Amino acid sequence: MKRLTPWVVIAVAAAGLLSVLGAGPARAADVSGPPLCSGKTCTIQVSSPGGGGGGGGTGNGPPACDWTPVGDAQSGSQYILDHYQGGAPAQNAPYGQYDSYMQARQMIASHYTQQGEWYSLAVRGQCPTAPIYIFAVPGQVLPGGQLTGITPAELARARVDVPGAGKVVLNPKGNSYSNLPTYVQVFLAGRYQIAPGGMPYVRGLAAVQGAAATVWIWPTGTLQLSSPSDRTATPHTNNCGYLGSTMIALNKQAVANTGINGGSAMDCGLTFHAPGTQELLAVLNWQACWLPEVVYGAPPANCHPVQGATLNPTQWTPNVKVREIQANNGA
Repeated sequence: MKRLTPWVVIAVAAAGLLSVLGAGPARAADVSGPPLCSGKTCTIQVSSPGGGGGGGGTGNGPPACDWTPVGDAQSGSQYILDHYQGGAPAQNAPYGQYDSYMQARQMIASHYTQQGEWYSLAVRGQCPTAPIYIFAVPGQVLPGGQLTGITPAELARARVDVPGAGKVVLNPKGNSYSNLPTYVQVFLAGRYQIAPGGMPYVRGLAAVQGAAATVWIWPTGTLQLSSPSDRTATPHTNNCGYLGSTMIALNKQAVANTGINGGSAMDCGLTFHAPGTQELLAVLNWQACWLPEVVYGAPPANCHPVQGATLNPTQWTPNVKVREIQANNGA
């Protein structure tokens, strides 16, 4: 019989460690339902087995298991092989030792790199029937109910907001002209950080019942440009930064000297071909990734994608007044 703890309340702040309130035995919980958010607070219902063995519960269920992560598919597998010093345990060795050893050896041989973590049971008396080693994929609950990193990752992701659309800077300012390239630079609104190379990102942290996770939101690519009203407009996006043109700020002279049909000389912008008030659409798409630990800074290379995460793009939709260039043949 499982004992339900109170709702775990997460006060969310982007790029800040999330505080956790709630009862229940440490490192022994599973989750019931997705996070629910209202304002700047998220809640999630956690259930824990009661019993002794350090669990601190009052029910008659099994005690909590204390699992220690020992590495991912490759490093954890090597840890297990090293533990047995290269020789397999007997097939009838207790607690699934032989099966775990063979699984680790197969992962090494096949260069297995899928998401997951090897765990070692720290105290045998707490979980007398559990195996010594378990490879758990994200979202899997270990024997005794310990959370893996996916639950705090979902909590962190639930309230890490995609940055909004800030101001737009265009060059030429005010009016543009048909066939004259228009440079585009955009700014984000809300809380975000800038990584080396100019990449914007948002980071959130969460810790629940002994499990922790860091979640990042970062662009899937650079700024994309189009004009819904001028289908003949030519986008120049091959050298766009995450937030559009950098030449606007860093090479103002080159921007000023870009002439008619000079799109090949610009880093990021759009050339309108039809006069009138034209719509400009700038889009920055986002993705999410996570790691089952507390990490500071920009998303690292080994960051796991958040499966099924659908993030709304940030969009800028200014109007641009485009005039037609008139030849002057008068005296």
